[in-house]
Amino acid sequence: MADKNDCLKCKMVNRGEFNLKDGIVELVWQEGEKEKAKFPIHVYALVEVSPNGKSLVRYVGETTNSLLRRMDQYLKGYKNKKNQPTNYKVHENILENLKIGHQVVLLSLLDDKPVTWAGSKVNLAKGIESALIANWLPEWNGSRGKKLQLESSGEKVELIHHLY
Repeated sequence: MADKNDCLKCKMVNRGEFNLKDGIVELVWQEGEKEKAKFPIHVYALVEVSPNGKSLVRYVGETTNSLLRRMDQYLKGYKNKKNQPTNYKVHENILENLKIGHQVVLLSLLDDKPVTWAGSKVNLAKGIESALIANWLPEWNGSRGKKLQLESSGEKVELIHHLY
């Protein structure tokens, strides 16, 4: 299982923290981070922090429609889990953790590096998301990560050292 330090090693930045106010989940953004959350492409992690300080990555996702908008979908939760199952599930998991006194922290990495492959823009966030889910197996992602096997042959290139 991965923790907050693993996110920081991946150059993710603490963007904010979910709180419970009058029974409603809210997201309190770190100073200056709400503006950065408007950028379209992010890979993000939701990290549960227990009262004793132990942290666990519970969910990894990516968005191409701004982090701000994606988090708003989790905040609303869409009570109809049939039509919006991921939003519903993540909202309920955040709510459950907050009710038992745990923190839920949002970290993300902006995909603002212009990487191309054969002349086409590469969505690094999508690739990073897939790799992190496969390696970390976050509980709220369900079985998605178990289906992805990351194998390679030949030279490995650590992009994080080149890009960030």
